[in-house]
Amino acid sequence: MGIISITGALGSGKSTVAKNICAKNGFSYFSTGTIQRKIAEERGIDTLQLNQLCGSDKSVDDLIDGRLRQMNVDGTTDIVLDSRLAWFFVGKSFKVYLTALPSVAADRVFHDDKRVGEPTGDQLEVMKNLLERQRVENERFKRFYNADCFDLNNFDIIVDSSKSTVDEIADLIIAEFGKSLSGGGYAQTRWISPLLPVPTEGCLEDGPLVLSRDEDAYYVHSGLRILKEAVANGVSLIKYTLL
Repeated sequence: MGIISITGALGSGKSTVAKNICAKNGFSYFSTGTIQRKIAEERGIDTLQLNQLCGSDKSVDDLIDGRLRQMNVDGTTDIVLDSRLAWFFVGKSFKVYLTALPSVAADRVFHDDKRVGEPTGDQLEVMKNLLERQRVENERFKRFYNADCFDLNNFDIIVDSSKSTVDEIADLIIAEFGKSLSGGGYAQTRWISPLLPVPTEGCLEDGPLVLSRDEDAYYVHSGLRILKEAVANGVSLIKYTLL
């Protein structure tokens, strides 16, 4: 069928969603995060420290990126790439970006006892470390490759995972991936749980669903009726436009 590349905010559930898609579709799974954590553990450092080290030593990145680049020419298909830069190196992939509110992401990482090689501390410290790791990684990717993971225009589909289940997100991605294979191109879509956005004073009942976002919340500007109907009908994820 093709290749799905998944990246996004740390703690957004990328690995769990990627594995779920593989289980449903029979795809193979490839994770650069697993490789990075293993390297960090072998060196006796955490992942933030490894990312800081990679700023001056490209050997780790070169090892992983070489495997991704090869997928463009060796006929690789039916695989989900759980990777920060697969969208950049594997141009033919369906590019997925998962996001989550920082407080939600930090809570997930803080309570995930299966993670190894991650910075430790209380929940606030975990959130700070996640944001700093993302900043360090993206700074390195921009310097080495001119690849900006924070520019969401690079992706086909953007899904906020803060209030949605893994099954809901995986099913949505599989459906949209199928549409992308039907020909005629694929226009970027953004999706969110209707339970997440907060109505603003004076927001419009009618019109398309238009949201804005600050650091840890989404706000409704128009389309409140769409939001209410989605909640009433038990819709798990809806399309929106971001201001």
